Amino acid sequence: MGISNERIFNRWIIVVTTIIIQTCLGTVYAFNVLPSPLKKEFSWSDVETISIMIALLVFALSMIPAGRLQDKKGSRLVAAIGGVLLGLGMILSSYTSSLPWLYVSYGVIGGLGIGLGYVTQISTCMKCLSDKKSANASQAEDGKP
Repeated sequence: MGISNERIFNRWIIVVTTIIIQTCLGTVYAFNVLPSPLKKEFSWSDVETISIMIALLVFALSMIPAGRLQDKKGSRLVAAIGGVLLGLGMILSSYTSSLPWLYVSYGVIGGLGIGLGYVTQISTCMKCLSDKKSANASQAEDGKP
């Protein structure tokens, strides 16, 4: 009693897509190159350019509600909403002229998008490859097939 070849093929597509999603979610770390130009442009201090910390906090806090939403509505919808929110946060933050705008756009909206996207790709990958959970989770996390 083995798994059919079609099932093996389909589940590896899911692993590849989770790696792609994880790579896209890594855009939050691109903020590390932005504090210097923001400080120069707006005369903000290091402490004021903490929107990356807000994004990571919102990301962490949103994962539990995102997991519950995924259980009710499905991973595709939650991942799509996460992608839209992350993209919207990035786009809106490019129009920043004030700290509150940056905190809300990049920190809250972008962080919420990361939380929604992250929880779906890890749990979906774990469910899909239930016979290889530890290897599967590390592959999705590291982005290495």
